Amino acid sequence: MYLPPPEPNVPKPAWFLGLDLAQRQDFTALATVQLTWAITGKDMATWQPIWTPSLIVRALDRYELAQSYTAYEEAVVDRVNSVRKFDPVSPIHLAVDASGPGAPIVEDLCCADMGADVHPITITGGAHPSHSTHGANVPRRPLVTRTLLLMERGTLKVPPNIHNWPVLCEELLRLRAGDSHSSAHDDLAIALTLAV
Repeated sequence: MYLPPPEPNVPKPAWFLGLDLAQRQDFTALATVQLTWAITGKDMATWQPIWTPSLIVRALDRYELAQSYTAYEEAVVDRVNSVRKFDPVSPIHLAVDASGPGAPIVEDLCCADMGADVHPITITGGAHPSHSTHGANVPRRPLVTRTLLLMERGTLKVPPNIHNWPVLCEELLRLRAGDSHSSAHDDLAIALTLAV
C-alpha cells in the first residue's frame, strides 16, 4: 500500500509592528516588519524542506513632537489598514512600548478594532525578561543585541531606499557602541527592536 509523503509543514508569513512612544523630547516611531519564509535546502534525514525566515523592514515612521496620543493611535490603525490591504490574510502583531506614557495608549490600542494582536512590552534595565499580567518586561540590552545580530546574519533586511534609513543607521551605530546619552534619539531603533 502506497502512503503519500506527509504534507510539508509550511511556515506562515506574518507582520510585526513596533511602536516606541515619545517620552519628553523623543519622537514616537513605528516600525513595520514583514516575516517571509524561503526554502533554502532539504533535510538530509527526512528530505523535508528547510525553511529560513527573512524579516524585511517595510516602513519606518517617525512622528512630530508634541502630538496628541490619539494621533498615534490613528497612525497605527492607518498602518495596520495599509498592511491589511496589501496582505489580507497574514496575522499582524503590534508590540507597544508600555513604559512611561505607554500604559493608557496600550489600553486604547487593545480596545481599537484594528485586526492586530497587541503585545505590551515594558523595556527595563534588568538582566532577564519576565512576564506579568500587563505584558512582557524585556531588558533593553537583549532587545538591541538581538536586532543587531539578526542584521549581521542577514535575517533582518532594511532596504536602503526606505524612508528614515539614514537616521536608523545612526541610531543603531550609537546603540551598538553602547552610547545611551540622554539627548540622543533612539526612537526608530527601539521601534524596530520591538517589532523584531
